[in-house]
Amino acid sequence: MKRVAVYCGSSHGERPAYRAAAERLGDVLLGRGIGLVYGGGNVGLMGVVAERVLAGGGEVTGVIPRQLYELEVAHEGVTRLHVVESMHGRKLLMTELSDAFVALPGGLGTMDELFEALTWRQLRIHDHPVGLLNVEAFFDPLLGQLDRFRDEGFVSPANRDLLVADSDPGRLLDRLAENAGVPSDFPERGTRVLGATMLHITTADAWEGARRSGRYEGDTLATEGFIHASEPGQVVEVANRLFAGRDDLVLLVIDERRVRAPIVRENLEGGTTRYPHVYGPLDLDAVRDVVPFRPATDGTFTLPPGIE
Repeated sequence: MKRVAVYCGSSHGERPAYRAAAERLGDVLLGRGIGLVYGGGNVGLMGVVAERVLAGGGEVTGVIPRQLYELEVAHEGVTRLHVVESMHGRKLLMTELSDAFVALPGGLGTMDELFEALTWRQLRIHDHPVGLLNVEAFFDPLLGQLDRFRDEGFVSPANRDLLVADSDPGRLLDRLAENAGVPSDFPERGTRVLGATMLHITTADAWEGARRSGRYEGDTLATEGFIHASEPGQVVEVANRLFAGRDDLVLLVIDERRVRAPIVRENLEGGTTRYPHVYGPLDLDAVRDVVPFRPATDGTFTLPPGIE
């Protein structure tokens, strides 16, 4: 596991043990070289675990909805901060950026995030293991209710076992590593793991120049303050609108998890479609592949195979 998403309260709770558990989890992540992905705030247990990892020199990626960002609860000192447009966008991006999920004590938001991650695993939308750090038996009533769901026939035994609980953070991460992937008793069908892929249209010459200089800024970072990018489902429309007939283009296939600059999904030109904007230089090691992007004989583009 390279990164673990942690869900936890925006308050510290009534017991000192909750804060201590967040600190211990941060220490374990540091000791194992695992990056933290979390809700991007500087308050409550989420702020505690982030500060612990940052203090030890670890990687911390925050994902925060714009509404909360504008309320000034964001942690501006994290390694990377992604500002998204909704709570759903936050959960989706945290799923894309992470290899596993851990929930600490928290409230309604923590439960919402936990059960969406668990449901998505049940539905095979991702294959990331999901765990509870069960501090001082905080989650015992919840685990009992899940057992009743199973016993009453509403949750299969295999799906009940998708949620792993332990009171020790090190043991919990060990058990999550063992629980990764698709359980053997799941029905046979393909697993669709969410990717963290963005695409950027540029020229082969511009990319070669970036490789020589060790820095890619595109042609808009200096003038607009960010580098334009697209989701895989957006790039064809962008290409046909702006680059029809061009035969000197390539697509940069970007692993969003490796981009150090802030990424904001927004629309600055009107309309409802939001595009990813990279507010800083693009890390060259974030580019997984460079794919020729040539139009058909009529000058229009289609998505190259393998980028769906």
